[in-house]
Amino acid sequence: MMPKRTTDKKANVSSEGPAARWILFAILSLLFGTSYLFNRVAVETYSPVFVTAARTAIAAVALLAFTTATSIRLPWRTDILAGMLALGLVGNALPFAFVSYGVSVVPSGIAGLIMATAPLATIALAHAFVPDEKASAWRIAGIFVGLVGIVILMRPEFNTGGNAGVTEQNSAWLGHLSLVAAAICYGANPVIAARMNDCPPLIAGTGATVCAAIVLLPFGLWTWPDSFGPVWDRAILSILALGLLSTAAAAYVYFKLVDIGGPVFLSLINFPIPLIAIIAGVLVLNEPFGWTTAIAMVVILVALGLTEYGREKS
Repeated sequence: MMPKRTTDKKANVSSEGPAARWILFAILSLLFGTSYLFNRVAVETYSPVFVTAARTAIAAVALLAFTTATSIRLPWRTDILAGMLALGLVGNALPFAFVSYGVSVVPSGIAGLIMATAPLATIALAHAFVPDEKASAWRIAGIFVGLVGIVILMRPEFNTGGNAGVTEQNSAWLGHLSLVAAAICYGANPVIAARMNDCPPLIAGTGATVCAAIVLLPFGLWTWPDSFGPVWDRAILSILALGLLSTAAAAYVYFKLVDIGGPVFLSLINFPIPLIAIIAGVLVLNEPFGWTTAIAMVVILVALGLTEYGREKS
């Protein structure tokens, strides 16, 4: 998840046409929405910690190569580096690890649906910690409706089919809670990024990814697999896709879309991502899609709709 300057403030929008905005919107939706599928496939073979470390390292190398090729230099001021480290931990290292563990025990589509609640966490945290970002009644209502959607998804009979033992049910609960923790981390990311107003977003995102890669390096070495499959193995390809597409390429598209579409337009991306995650999980991994998922999806999308309505009203 990429850092934002603020949670709701409007930015200068490029004069490029609406077609370019919607094309980038569709690309970014696919990049984010399919990341849960790639994560699920990767953790079937490798540990969640290794997948997290490998994904972040690949993305860091790709983003550094891009910024170097485009003559973008990372700043070396202590305060900015400290902000990048905080963003790297809260916006990359921790949520990536939480998601990788979560999808090891929870269907990837459900993971994408839970992660769609990250903007609700942003609203709650901004309301508590940012003086100029007090939430309206509509947005607070959206937060509570979103919590209802998460509770629906965490029903034990859905997680385990109602016939599993205590150990499997506990594992499913931990997976869901891990995903909720990841959503909270992503929700905190814009609040932290708002304190870095003098650092261009792409530089902040690159620096944060590099910091996360450095922090995760010893954990990646600690969980280094005894052997690897061929480069065309689907787990290896999924890790590469996570690093190059879901993280590095998504960062570039994200900031380009902020530039030409603005943050309000970009906020609409929270709606298609869970739908893409669920569709990808059903079609590629044959994951279940029942009434519980459908009801929870509608509830969470209503919650996001309430927060968007509250934004327009405020």
